[in-house]
Amino acid sequence: MSEATRAKLRAAKLGRKLTPEHRAAISAATRGKPKTPEHIEKVRLARIARVLVEQHPGKLPDRVRERRRHLKRYYGITEVDFDAMLTQQCGRCAICNSTEHNGINWHVDHCHATGKVRGLLCQKCNWMLGAVRDSIAILRAAILYLERNEC
Repeated sequence: MSEATRAKLRAAKLGRKLTPEHRAAISAATRGKPKTPEHIEKVRLARIARVLVEQHPGKLPDRVRERRRHLKRYYGITEVDFDAMLTQQCGRCAICNSTEHNGINWHVDHCHATGKVRGLLCQKCNWMLGAVRDSIAILRAAILYLERNEC
């Protein structure tokens, strides 16, 4: 990697504005955890992607372009809509209130009959709704079952 590219990466990294609370949360979440080679590679590629976007504003990396296309095609929302929903949910799952999405990204929950977007879910809650086929009756039966058989 050339020195110019390294300088651009440093500038891109320094250009991000993080609040002291966010820095503390990131530090607490990652403290003591070893960095895997996969994680290091993912961070490296993300930095390179940021520099490429800055250098070529009209041309987005395939991953970014595909994500935008997926959100628009399947859910009828933009990245701005997605970010607004996540902000409205305070960066938490709409069901379990967890801040960890347990997967690659937050899942866009939507009504399969109407296509209406309901919110953003973590992977576990998305799987749970899928397992019960979005059935309120099955969820109520599950709640009754748990209440009857409390430990």
